[in-house]
Amino acid sequence: MFAHPRYVHGAATSCNVDAFAYAAAQVKKALEVTHELGGAGYVFWGGREGYSTLWNTDLKRELDHLARFLHMAVAYKKEIGFQGQFYIEPKPKEPTKHQYDSDAAACLNFLRQYELKNHLKLNIETNHATLAGHTMQHELKWRWRPMP
Repeated sequence: MFAHPRYVHGAATSCNVDAFAYAAAQVKKALEVTHELGGAGYVFWGGREGYSTLWNTDLKRELDHLARFLHMAVAYKKEIGFQGQFYIEPKPKEPTKHQYDSDAAACLNFLRQYELKNHLKLNIETNHATLAGHTMQHELKWRWRPMP
């Protein structure tokens, strides 16, 4: 859900319902194959989930759509009996200037806000921390903590 032109404005956060539906179908098939092959996990990498300008962006709506997309994946995971772990991968500025999964803090806050923290863990990479302007230590500091 990255290179194809249909995802130029995102997959789960796209303003185009056809892009959202196509992305959902791709994830559905990928989960089926991962499950059939005995995969231990599935990484959601939101390389196109973000925006270039606020002039035509409704942040709340797009985050709501992303959360709905992930909740659908969680429900399907349960439906097919997939026991693998879901991950979300913080990755800033590749290629979208402002990405919703820009760093560990943004991802964890999103997962908490949308009640997804029990379903996804973070897949943190050193170079992605650098791209975000952080150190790896900074990214790892954002561990799972209960909400006050």
